[in-house]
Amino acid sequence: MPKDYYAILGVSRAADAATIHSAFRTLARQYHPDAGRGSSTSKFGEALEAYHTLSDPARRRQHDIDLGKSAERPKVNAEPLFDPARSQNNFAGLIHSDIDKLMKDLLRSLESEFGVAFFPRTFF
Repeated sequence: MPKDYYAILGVSRAADAATIHSAFRTLARQYHPDAGRGSSTSKFGEALEAYHTLSDPARRRQHDIDLGKSAERPKVNAEPLFDPARSQNNFAGLIHSDIDKLMKDLLRSLESEFGVAFFPRTFF
């Protein structure tokens, strides 16, 4: 799992470059090895690595992609609804026959009401 550089710097994922820079400078002053009391080489190194990644647009984009991949749930593959290998006795066949019946009834009612033949009688 990749490090979350946003959490290391304490900024949101929507932070702009100025906010990222400001957060890094604050942490650098706090953890720099020459700062004296409260300094931490490892925390300074993490902050520097985070700033280095988030300040470059290409590296930031790749980091966002990597974070998104690690947070995704595994995808479940659903069974395809219209697989030709499936039985013809599925709901798709039932819907198709119901739509056919509905259209035939609609066309017959229009023919009788307006006296217009949409299809020759051999179709019905």
